Amino acid sequence: MYKTIHTLAQLQEYLNGKTQVAFDLETDPLDQYRSEDKAALDAHKSHIVGISFSVAEGDGVYLPLAHRVGQNATDPEAIWEYLAKFFACIGIVKISTLPLTRRTFWIFVTYVLTFNRKIKIFL
Repeated sequence: MYKTIHTLAQLQEYLNGKTQVAFDLETDPLDQYRSEDKAALDAHKSHIVGISFSVAEGDGVYLPLAHRVGQNATDPEAIWEYLAKFFACIGIVKISTLPLTRRTFWIFVTYVLTFNRKIKIFL
């Protein structure tokens, strides 16, 4: 079943104890680049607006973080702190749904670095 979640507790409940997790980043262009084609794919011209996770076929959650309309997650700072630890954990296999392109990877890394998130990246 697929559903939208809005809290850190819901995210933790969904990911708790999982050893393999697929994820996908949703991005949106920054205001000054909205008229440019594919600006949402450029780490320097976009920002992360949501992340989807799946731990099994036919099952997934979407966590809206910075959408212009609709309800976004509560306490995004706490969610990013949790995600930094989650992505740094070598005991969990993270699977990008795309494959993770260099561009998508740098969108995530740029966000982490911009907001002083501490994360270890294993390639």
